[in-house]
Amino acid sequence: MRWKTATWTGAILSIPRHDPAPFPPRHGGGFALRGRRYPLGLLQTAGGRPQAVSTQSKPTGGARGGGAERRRACGGAPHLAGAPQNPPPVFLRPAAGYTIIKPKDRRLAKIPQKGGETMPTFPVNTPHPYPVTIEKGLLHTVGERLLPLHPPCRAAVLADETVFPLYGPAVMQSLGGAGYRPIRLSLPAGEAGKTWEVLGGLLERLAEEGLTRGDLLLVLGGGSACDVGGLAAALYHRGMDVAYAATTLLAGVDAAIGGKTAVDLPAGKNLAGVIRQPLAVFIDPDCLATLPEAALAAGMAEAVKTGVLAGEELWPLVAAPEPDYFDVLCGCAAYKAAVVSQQEQDAGIRLSLNLGHTVGHAVERHSGYTVSHGEAVAIGLATMARAGAALGWCDSITAERIKTALKRRGLPLCYRCKPEELLPYLWADKKRQGEELTVVLPHRIGYCSLRRMTKPQLLRLLREGL
Repeated sequence: MRWKTATWTGAILSIPRHDPAPFPPRHGGGFALRGRRYPLGLLQTAGGRPQAVSTQSKPTGGARGGGAERRRACGGAPHLAGAPQNPPPVFLRPAAGYTIIKPKDRRLAKIPQKGGETMPTFPVNTPHPYPVTIEKGLLHTVGERLLPLHPPCRAAVLADETVFPLYGPAVMQSLGGAGYRPIRLSLPAGEAGKTWEVLGGLLERLAEEGLTRGDLLLVLGGGSACDVGGLAAALYHRGMDVAYAATTLLAGVDAAIGGKTAVDLPAGKNLAGVIRQPLAVFIDPDCLATLPEAALAAGMAEAVKTGVLAGEELWPLVAAPEPDYFDVLCGCAAYKAAVVSQQEQDAGIRLSLNLGHTVGHAVERHSGYTVSHGEAVAIGLATMARAGAALGWCDSITAERIKTALKRRGLPLCYRCKPEELLPYLWADKKRQGEELTVVLPHRIGYCSLRRMTKPQLLRLLREGL
């Protein structure tokens, strides 16, 4: 076997000179935590059409009869249904015109043992790198943690009416003790805060307070606050520094890391925004003690998604009947940091982080945001698992493992809606290009791919998965 390598968008492309044998996970790249290796392999063609196959010489289920029909119905995804009870690992194998995206190995901090209280700060290595710090009691020392990153200035603390009474006074005191001059800014909680009206009011308030681009915005809260606060910071004076202090499990494992900012439009969720990396991300696990069960479950939906992507090494942390939330925070945050370090923009391997979100965002919009983001992601994951088992890209064992992990958290697995009603909201997704929409398909735990689907294929997916 001869291979040639080339650098592309921060990843290594391995291009076979001829069709190779099955490609084992050790070639897939990734990162290490607590001695475990987390693969980040993703199969993709130049045209964006991915494929995954088993270790057998032929895809399980054959290429004739109903299997071939199901593959055609869902864009040619390989048929993996009917696998043995203990199936071998699914490897990624380049076919004609295919390449394997291999993220560089990034050795991050080890996950502490159960009961740990701190995780060494680890970087997100984008063109504007920044640290992610996970530590109990961290909110009481935010001011001194910011000093090496930004000199004392006016610091606007943005939080909603639920979060600020819990954590705002400690953060304001810490900032003041470090020499910053804090002021308080408010916004509505949840998706109600992600509107043009709220964004405009926030920008007006920053101007009224006389803040400059040399000042600082500190967002204290969950994913919605990070989205709108980060966008306001990116727009105000064409850019001021912003830092995130995540107070929810969902923000800690996903939303606060990666630099995505957005507000919703009537046409769809997160349709207006930019990617702008923060100055730093602070995650205090003590905040989890004040979260209601529904909020913890919502965060675990994102954690389960991460476990499906990362593979069997991370999966036990997120699928455990009684998960250790500190370990979950550390493992998922480090995994996302590794992905974003490889691909800052919403392309290539970073698109895999949208697993479950395409259907999930459509459910949020259809429900008028009465279904929370975490619940919608759970519905999206379960929908893709059911459709995958029915249409042949995912074996039934994997589908049940995904659904069981979500069910343990008390998350919804179904959404009562006709597929034809949900399709327009799905079609409005920002990942659509022309007459095709990019969807993340789960094959096995640790192996997912990207596939472009037409409207008829998406409708078939919804009919099988809802």
